[in-house]
Amino acid sequence: MKKQDFMHHALAGLFVLFIFAENAFAQTLTNTNSVTPDKSATSLASASPKTSQQAAIALAKSGDAKFTGGDVEGALTDYGRALELSPNLLGACYNRAIVRQSKHDLDGALSDFNHALEINPKLAAAYFNRGAIKQARADLAGALADLNRGLELNTNLAKAFMVRAEIKQAMGNANGALADYNRAVELDPKLADAYNLRGYLQVGSVASGGALAGALEGAITDFDHVLALNPTNAFALASRSFAKASQTDWPGALADCNRALELDPTMIKAHLLRGMIEFHMRDYKSSVADLDIMLAAESKNIYAYEYRAQAEMRLQKYTAVIADCTHVIELDFKNADAYNFRSCAKVFTGDIAGADSDSETAHQLDPTRYPNRRDHETQK
Repeated sequence: MKKQDFMHHALAGLFVLFIFAENAFAQTLTNTNSVTPDKSATSLASASPKTSQQAAIALAKSGDAKFTGGDVEGALTDYGRALELSPNLLGACYNRAIVRQSKHDLDGALSDFNHALEINPKLAAAYFNRGAIKQARADLAGALADLNRGLELNTNLAKAFMVRAEIKQAMGNANGALADYNRAVELDPKLADAYNLRGYLQVGSVASGGALAGALEGAITDFDHVLALNPTNAFALASRSFAKASQTDWPGALADCNRALELDPTMIKAHLLRGMIEFHMRDYKSSVADLDIMLAAESKNIYAYEYRAQAEMRLQKYTAVIADCTHVIELDFKNADAYNFRSCAKVFTGDIAGADSDSETAHQLDPTRYPNRRDHETQK
């Protein structure tokens, strides 16, 4: 019987990519929303008695000072009292939304941003921040509408283009996302998150089979920019490692992955990536060691079982191969590759009946790629 490996030779693309992209997304959202109170808006209010208005403005300014000094609850109290005196005091309304957003009170923040935009429909920052909340809640259409309106009012905010690019990317508009990332780095050549995310976009387009022109080269260049700005960015190193691996630059990929794990030993899926790289470099013992770490942390990771089974086959650890293929089948009972690979291992252990059974199952699942054992023997 001819041995055939699993079908994931070119790396388990999106699976590895997504863990790095998810972490970048979380960092980007936090950074984008870290907006300080807008003191310039504090004096904007509807007509109200002069003394009440002055008191409201004083309370709003006190809230600004308390938030800047780290007294979040005191700031919320002062903004609330200011709005009781002057419900349309824009600065207090908008800045309370920012404070609520910082506390992850998204319902309260959304309510305040809505009211701020009722007071001033041209407040671009409110659209940007409200859009970020909608993005976090997976209301992508609503988020995109807010970012579009905000960018009509303020066309020079790099982070807003970056966030809109993320939204477009999540909606499947890769070319639109790429254009916005390009604009973001034009406006701010030191915006590391934009390079990072543009790099993920380009690598992801390769992993999904819809590669953008020059995607891998562009991704590596972007991660180079990130690392020039911050040489200790472990996610950028791991992502550049993935891009280099996709180009079969195994030594370069391994060097980046090693450095990423030195900087952040908790980046468990980097062990998956390194295990894959080591497999392709024929360092099967190291590959198994990294995949052991991965599976100790995530016992249902099908890619790790598949690659470990392949490495174990090269090391002639046939019982271990059978065990790993069994795990794959438990996770994906229609995986013809796993049945075929387990069949090969069973031949080496002398379990011919088990090998025949697995070979027949592989044939039933994928008769084009896998002739059953009897047919295969006939063709010899």
